[in-house]
Amino acid sequence: MKTLLDQITAEFLTDADSPAAQQAKKIGLVSKGWGRWADPRTGKVTHKTQDDKLVPVDSTEEPSKSDRTSVPAADKLAQVAKDLKKIKSTPKQSKRKVSIRQTTTDLSQHGTDSILDTLNEPEFSTKEIKQFEEETGVDVARALSDPMAYLLVTDEDYSWAGSEEEQKEQIIKQLKEQMYYWTREDSRGGDQRDRAYDIGKFQLAFPAGNKEMSDEQARKALQRDLDTPSTVSGELNKIVREGTKTISKEVRLATRESHSEWAAKQDESYDAEVGGWQRNINREALQRIDKRIKSDPPPPIQTDLPVHRGMAMNGEDLEEFLGQLEEGSEIELPIGSFSFDPSVAGEFADAQVSHDYRPNVTIGKDATHAVVLQVTGRDSSLNGLYMNGNHSRPKLKADTGLYGEQQEVLLPSGGYTVESVETKDHDGRKFVVVNLTQEN
Repeated sequence: MKTLLDQITAEFLTDADSPAAQQAKKIGLVSKGWGRWADPRTGKVTHKTQDDKLVPVDSTEEPSKSDRTSVPAADKLAQVAKDLKKIKSTPKQSKRKVSIRQTTTDLSQHGTDSILDTLNEPEFSTKEIKQFEEETGVDVARALSDPMAYLLVTDEDYSWAGSEEEQKEQIIKQLKEQMYYWTREDSRGGDQRDRAYDIGKFQLAFPAGNKEMSDEQARKALQRDLDTPSTVSGELNKIVREGTKTISKEVRLATRESHSEWAAKQDESYDAEVGGWQRNINREALQRIDKRIKSDPPPPIQTDLPVHRGMAMNGEDLEEFLGQLEEGSEIELPIGSFSFDPSVAGEFADAQVSHDYRPNVTIGKDATHAVVLQVTGRDSSLNGLYMNGNHSRPKLKADTGLYGEQQEVLLPSGGYTVESVETKDHDGRKFVVVNLTQEN
């Protein structure tokens, strides 16, 4: 089989040795390749080779597409030679090289007025940055070179910070605070990692697995994972980013108003029950609330959209839980805390999830898995208590304001029908979505 180079060479030699070529040279024409002959003074093609004969080109004749676009054979040979040389001489694309020492220097120049400045703490050492990257899987150098990728992942609005450069500094400042809580002990020598709430977001935006990519390549990889998550944290982040697709403001306001009227009529013990639950997560207080809202139900919540609950489970608990969920069956659940906002469920199911977002933890039965429950009601209504309605109680007004962003809804104990159970497995961790219908 002839290669492209063989074909070009054969056509070039045919042009040079044919009778038409010899005749053209006698009258002073030069080859333009592909059977075309031109006046050397003007470069205009005046003759062509046809059946091995030299014939004039009609001045009114429209040149064919190949005549207009073809490159002369000699030029093609030269170009082939150049291309071959280029292929041989072009080095392989170098990988992105990152120096921990340089990262340490760069980090100290950004994110000023962070918690380190507030507490008069020294900047991070090379050892601390290396420890942080190894334990959390966050590429700190990438965060410094492309901090706005954080917004791509979280869909948060940092316009309040000012210009783009000021937004970048705020993101880096936030990262430095997460690093502080992760690598430094408190004044009593205790672990502060429980305060590193946003590390999961930085893991998604700046994964160490993309360390050798350019910023542009890493951005493209991030977008692919946002569209089709490949990790449990990615699945949960998608829920968080889509948190705006939730129960309408009109429904929330109407529910808040009707439930505030209901709350205002409750006796004084109601304040202790709600306060005990919201401030202290007191289970006995929650059980008393359950009895109250079952004996004196608040007005139904009028919506055909679900409320959401996020949970973290270890392998054994998850296995037992899923064993009770057969599609089409009815189950009994205790009173539980749900939210109008799916992003709240996503955050509660995330690796707050006992810091199991560390890449080197043991997976399998010891891993923490994410479970999201979504509950809809029959006839486009749900039975439950919208906690934001407690603003009508003077003693609960401060708590309502403090926890209001959680959009909490308490669903009473009772029966639920299992509509579907969707499970995805990512690297030994499970992401489970359970769709339920409230029956009581």
